[in-house]
Amino acid sequence: MINETFVASDPKSAYEQAVEKYGSNGLTIVSAKQLKYDDGVLRSEVVIAVPKTLFMEKSFGEESFGEESFEDEIENEEEELISEIGELKAQLEIMKEGIYQEIREEDSVISEVKELFIKKGISPVWLDEMFNLLIGTELVEDKALLVSYLLEEIDEALKVKEENLDSPKVMMLVGPTGVGKTTTIAKLAARYAYLMDRPYKVALLNLDSYKVGAIEQLEHYADIMQIEHIAVSSVEEFKDRLEMLEGYDVILVDTAGMSPYDTHKFIKTVEFVNSDINMEVNLVLLQQSSMKIWKISIRTFHF
Repeated sequence: MINETFVASDPKSAYEQAVEKYGSNGLTIVSAKQLKYDDGVLRSEVVIAVPKTLFMEKSFGEESFGEESFEDEIENEEEELISEIGELKAQLEIMKEGIYQEIREEDSVISEVKELFIKKGISPVWLDEMFNLLIGTELVEDKALLVSYLLEEIDEALKVKEENLDSPKVMMLVGPTGVGKTTTIAKLAARYAYLMDRPYKVALLNLDSYKVGAIEQLEHYADIMQIEHIAVSSVEEFKDRLEMLEGYDVILVDTAGMSPYDTHKFIKTVEFVNSDINMEVNLVLLQQSSMKIWKISIRTFHF
């Protein structure tokens, strides 16, 4: 049903208008009231409920669409409108991306910082998303500020896993040469052996047979702390030594430092990682904080 309002000087005259237009059959009075209009004249409004087909026929002529065709037409118009809005949004996104692309290419600060992070392995897509959010701010005008901001965003995106020492654990540290893996292992060993709520039984396994003095350095730390230290050269020996250390709470594994281009060391380290041992593999990174102080960061991966 469709409601239509008829206005006259009195309710009877308003209803007669409805009868004149639609006839007396099928009409339902919804409401009738008298209102004083802005010109001060008192008028009567009568609201009549009319079948949709009758409304279409009397309002738009005998050849107008039926009820179903009318609904289909409205639905089609809505679909076309939604489609046009979608196309318009897509065009706006393309225009916006084009503008941002021009800004990113022409802005020397953004270009330099983007190139720097891409060389470090950061996704160009993620960088573009960040730059789009920052365009128009002071951050994109200062290279140091922009680099610091992106580093903080990356740092916040990395989740920190709560430590669980309820069961024995094997922790392997991997990372580039000179990043501080051996020193970090020594500090972790001291923490677990002497600085926790209770002393944990700790052992050190050394897989670094490449760097000169690497085994001696870790062995020296182990002697000072009076904890077990074992040098390992093969995957089979690695598994055997871990079985021997079954009663230990924490086993820390030092690995050879490597660059991403050192295929031989990389494959060797992967062999140890994939040795069917339940352990945490921690990536040790050297990163620069916003205060220009170099610090060691450890990221854990489970295998």
